[in-house]
Amino acid sequence: MSRAGGIAALAAALTAGVAMLPSSALGACSVLDPSPCAPTLCSVLQGGPCQPEDLPYPFPDGLRVNVQSQGQPAHAPEGKLNTIHELFAALRACWEPPPLNESKPGTEITIRFSLNRAGGIIGEPRYTYSTPTLAPEVKAAYQRNVEATLRRCTPFPLTDGLGGAIAGKPIAARFIDNRGVRRTEKPDER
Repeated sequence: MSRAGGIAALAAALTAGVAMLPSSALGACSVLDPSPCAPTLCSVLQGGPCQPEDLPYPFPDGLRVNVQSQGQPAHAPEGKLNTIHELFAALRACWEPPPLNESKPGTEITIRFSLNRAGGIIGEPRYTYSTPTLAPEVKAAYQRNVEATLRRCTPFPLTDGLGGAIAGKPIAARFIDNRGVRRTEKPDER
């Protein structure tokens, strides 16, 4: 067998072996999955809050959440946080966007951070995205408000189980100021 033929056979065998693994063994959704798997990624096309659905322990390497200024419940769970859904609800309840005179409707800003077992922030959070057309003073206002949110909310009151499961895992939180932004509706097709 030629070297190229051997490499092709090995690649085919590996692909077949990976296709037989369930998505939980791979850690995330895959195009090779025979059936749909639970999404763990946010999409700009997703209308509601972004949350991983029914994530098994251990959690995947990246958790993502959308935090909107309106249109979602802003009730923080009481007591210790035991699930990712409760953690994300607590984060949503803490966020207050900048005053209207310092803001721009439709602004999005994403920050990446990790928590320790006690619910505190590890290291320095990092901004990974902001709406490209923002004026510097508007961008600074949003960054101040996101930083104030993290200071106000942390340390999150995590249970020992959740704290151990998410300690050190990166969390990407996308803050969306949708105050005054109207959703476009599809016209009637007649």
